[in-house]
Amino acid sequence: MFTLTAQRTSFRLYSTASFEAFTNLKNTYTTTPEALHNPDNPWAVYTPMKQGSVIQTGDHMKITVTAFETPDVNINLIDLGPVSINETIPDAAMDIYVRFTDIKVTENSFEITAKTLYGHTDAGFIMFKGNYDAESNQIGFVIYNETTLNVGLDIFGFGRYAQTEQWEIVLNNVEKSLNGTTNSTLRL
Repeated sequence: MFTLTAQRTSFRLYSTASFEAFTNLKNTYTTTPEALHNPDNPWAVYTPMKQGSVIQTGDHMKITVTAFETPDVNINLIDLGPVSINETIPDAAMDIYVRFTDIKVTENSFEITAKTLYGHTDAGFIMFKGNYDAESNQIGFVIYNETTLNVGLDIFGFGRYAQTEQWEIVLNNVEKSLNGTTNSTLRL
């Protein structure tokens, strides 16, 4: 019998950058978050189901898991050891979805929460938060994830590994978008 416990993961980035850089980050996350999720991401393609407008509570994001379609993706699963996928596996993509359940935006902050829907490899929620401190020109960006593994869909824990790798990629993409000086990154 499996005992399922929630996994809580937090990724944080602190950068010295301009208010304009923060505003661009906030506008990107509230209109086209895929611009920060998709670059350099061999694991999945993120597509908002409603294109061309500000994300609203109740909107959905489709996540097409593409790791098995991408040649030369190297995976290291803790229990299985290193696995190298050197060929494209046809028709291996899988679509999963999240729903945006809470969106808060002010001049100096944003917070977007999404919950996983039926069929997602993890059951739970993910939160993306950004804030700007005018006194220090400090931008904070946090990805907070709280999920329980859906054993029926992900018995080997591949989804958690891929999800963690993706949040590292998103953090790197956010860092690049700010064009500032990164003071620290932290994964808890």
